[in-house]
Amino acid sequence: MFNQAFHATLQILLFRKGPEDFPYSADGRLNMACTALGIVATALMLGMLDPPLVALANALVATATVGFYARFLLRMRRLEARYQQTRNALLAVGSTLMLLMLIPAANVVPALPVMEKISQALATSNGVVDANGALPGLTPEQIAQVPRFHILAIYLLGLWFAASAAHILRGATGVPRIAAALMAILLISNVQVAMLIVGSLLLLIIG
Repeated sequence: MFNQAFHATLQILLFRKGPEDFPYSADGRLNMACTALGIVATALMLGMLDPPLVALANALVATATVGFYARFLLRMRRLEARYQQTRNALLAVGSTLMLLMLIPAANVVPALPVMEKISQALATSNGVVDANGALPGLTPEQIAQVPRFHILAIYLLGLWFAASAAHILRGATGVPRIAAALMAILLISNVQVAMLIVGSLLLLIIG
């Protein structure tokens, strides 16, 4: 079953199959595996910036939000029988891409202070650089420290997830491509808002 799920995940990522091809788990083991994978992958990513407790809480919230959102959409379409495969496909695809994203993210996080300085310098200089390609308070060497390739990789993986989520939701609900794309955007937005709320509350509590 798990081998089939892994193969289906790769095929979905390549847009060759849809959520209906994801294995159905009668005993719930695959559900638990996809849930655990979603939590672990998200916690690892968020843990690069957030405290462990906040990262874990947000990972739980993100995984739960994916499930609630999928159930809501399918209930609206009266297709609740497709819930398990749709949810698990979303989690499996998202977790796979997030684990891949850990590699470029590990190179981007150390450069965040420099990137923040660049952003501030661009704001104060209206985007104007001198003849040497430097910004106020920054040298060309500091600017060169920005891992452009890794930043691009993160954006591309993010776009890949959005496209994959739209592909999954289109296959599950039968809506047109544009509607599925909007559903995917709303999914990502809902996850981000839920994590922002929970993360902010936890940071207020734990100081």
